[in-house]
Amino acid sequence: MHTNIEIILMMSFFGWAGLVALIVIGAAVAIFLLALLAALTAGGKRRIIMPRTTLLLLEFFFAPLKRLLPLLDGEEYAAERLGVRLYNMLGEKRFAEIPLVERIVFVPQCLRNEKCPAPISSQEGFECQDCGLCIIAKIRKIAPGVKVCISPGGSFALRLLKQHRPKAVLGVACPPDLFEGLQSAFRGGIPAQGVELTRFGCVNTDVPLEGVREKLLAGTEEAQS
Repeated sequence: MHTNIEIILMMSFFGWAGLVALIVIGAAVAIFLLALLAALTAGGKRRIIMPRTTLLLLEFFFAPLKRLLPLLDGEEYAAERLGVRLYNMLGEKRFAEIPLVERIVFVPQCLRNEKCPAPISSQEGFECQDCGLCIIAKIRKIAPGVKVCISPGGSFALRLLKQHRPKAVLGVACPPDLFEGLQSAFRGGIPAQGVELTRFGCVNTDVPLEGVREKLLAGTEEAQS
């Protein structure tokens, strides 16, 4: 049987162990909050402190943060947009190292004009006719040697990815789809970058052409011209 002194020592030990555990948990929460606040206040192209840690915490707590961040940031897709920024930061160096001809661009069908004449192929998706009614023709002209896939949907994009096996991917999409796509590419070891749509919907959406150009040509001589 334990003596009173032994019981007191055991209680003291567990008390200190609990205190240490609380301190560790508190420090982890503090680091998370600091990383999150730094990410939210880093506007424009400012670097986010501890991007890998911030991304890890964002994905781990994604469900509650998806509800919380719009209240803090005022943006409906604040969590997804933060995720896109983090994936872009973590992947930009490797993406820039891939030769331009080994990159591929995925754009959503919603960028098309409602009068788009492009036929759809079961193998390649929509086949752009460069009619000029939407921005896709301009995206294709940025780097004529790079394939631009107009995907009817996410599963179709994955099929095209397996079919063409590019060394790097540039995606254009709304924040939720872009976040999911970058997440899949990151986990698959494929260098990827993303550009968000600036207008959402089922048709006649929009994306900043200069943003696409900057991402697609990153690390190339063409980027300087």
